[in-house]
Amino acid sequence: MMQHTLPSTQTPGARGAVTRTLEPPQWLILAQEAAVLDSP
Repeated sequence: MMQHTLPSTQTPGARGAVTRTLEPPQWLILAQEAAVLDSP
C-alpha cells in the first residue's frame, strides 16, 4: 500500500523495501487494532 510510495532515501535500497514487505506487516496489525478499537 503506502510502502510502495516511500522514497528510496528512507530505505537502505530496493533490497530494504523487499525486506520490509516480507516482514510481518505492521500496517496490517495496526489496521486490525484500529478495527477492534473502532467496533465496541
